[in-house]
This record gives sequence, C-alpha cells and structure tokens, in this order.
Amino acid sequence: MSENLTIISSHDLSKKLAKEPEDVRYSTGMNGIDLLTDGFGPGELVIITGFSGHGKTSFCQTLTVNMSKSELNCLWFSFEMTAKQFLRKFNLPLPLFYLPEVNNAISIGFIENAVNNAIKKYKIKAVFIDHLHYIVDMIPAGNMSQSMIIGDVCRKLKQMAISMNITVFLIAHTTQPRSDDPPNLGSIRDSSFIAQESDAVYCISRIKKKGYSSEVYSNDSWFYILKQRRTGNMGKKVRLAYNNNIFTETITGFDEHKLVT
Repeated sequence: MSENLTIISSHDLSKKLAKEPEDVRYSTGMNGIDLLTDGFGPGELVIITGFSGHGKTSFCQTLTVNMSKSELNCLWFSFEMTAKQFLRKFNLPLPLFYLPEVNNAISIGFIENAVNNAIKKYKIKAVFIDHLHYIVDMIPAGNMSQSMIIGDVCRKLKQMAISMNITVFLIAHTTQPRSDDPPNLGSIRDSSFIAQESDAVYCISRIKKKGYSSEVYSNDSWFYILKQRRTGNMGKKVRLAYNNNIFTETITGFDEHKLVT
C-alpha cells in the first residue's frame, strides 16, 4: 500500500473538477447518428461490429473522412489489408490521417507506443483498430481462455482511452448469421467481455434487396445502436446509404421522424 495515496472528499473533488473544461464531444458527421449517440468523446471505447462484408471498415473510414473535414486527427491500425489496398478504399482527395509506416508487431504494447508517439507529434484525438482478433493471441496460453484474453485486451484499450484522453474505435466481428435477424450483443464473436468493457456498441447491417431469395443486398444499411452508455438509446437505428466508398444518411435535410426508428 502506498503511504502517499491522497484521499479527497466528494465536495473538494467536485470543486476541483469544476475548474476543468466541460466534456468534449465530437460529431460523427451524420446528424441522425449524432442525435442518438451524442457523438463521441475522450476516454471512450467504441465497438463497431457486424457480419463479414457488411461495411464495418467502410463505416470507420467514413468517420475518418468526416473527422478530417473537422480537423480532428486520427490514427489507423489496419491489419487486414496492405497499405496500398487500404488507401485505395478512400476516395480522392485522400483525407488526412495517420498510421504506422509498417505494422511490424501486432500487440497492445505496439499499439500503446504508436498511439503515445502520435499524440505527441500529431495531437491524435481518435484511434481506429481493424480488427480485434489481430491483437489477441488466437491460441490461449496457460489457464486463460480466449474469452478472458479478449476481455483483458478490451479492458486495456479502455484504460488507454482514459489515460491518453482519446476515443478508441475497435472493429469486432460477429458470428455468421443464422437468420435474417440483425446482430445483437450476443452475436459478437468469442466474448461477452467486449460489450461489457465498451462505452458503446454499434452494428452495421446491410439491407437485403426485396424479391430475392438469395443473399442479394442493396447499397443501404442499418446503423444499429446495441449499447450506448451515455444516452441509453439502445435498440435505435439509422438508415444509411453506401456510395462512392462512404456512408451517408439516406434523407437529405435530416428528418428524425423518417430517418431514425
């Protein structure tokens, strides 16, 4: 036990915090989503989930484009594609963001070191990690289960978000669909700890074309709120359209009664 540990009263702590700036909130660049989520802010771990091929990475790239327009610097860790493939998924002109020149180690330690350096040099506000299963050991060591390992990684990412005053967006796969129902918190692959440790869980789910019996999808998707600690708006959704490599809300001149359900 540390003898230098300071204990403070709730009244004194309240006075101390009152001198600090108000909580910062950043926009996603999409009005309907901001309405339901209150945007995002420092210290938060946000999970982006969905079935394979439904647009998780593209949604995060859309956020990156919108953040760049607002001059909010972000850092990307893309482990699924080569750098050339990843950059080609953005429209030209390429938005300004940052990433390691070489992803030469896939571990929490590597990510923490890169984030710390990027904050000092570029004042990073948000970090995108694509995806969770590239930064966990797929073969559990010792007595730790895969679920426990994932839970430990998510907790470390949450603590990193708090200690470094940034938002961490983490892409996490779901199990493959067994019905036409959208994913839920229980669908996230391998661990309930992912949802427990996060501040928000959002799902991207493509909408099937009507009149087709096979897996034929339109360019429209639902953005589902599976968890939202800040606003409590669980179960709400926003309809999005995917064109030219980015997502946009499907109604021009945002109408919450038509767009959000």
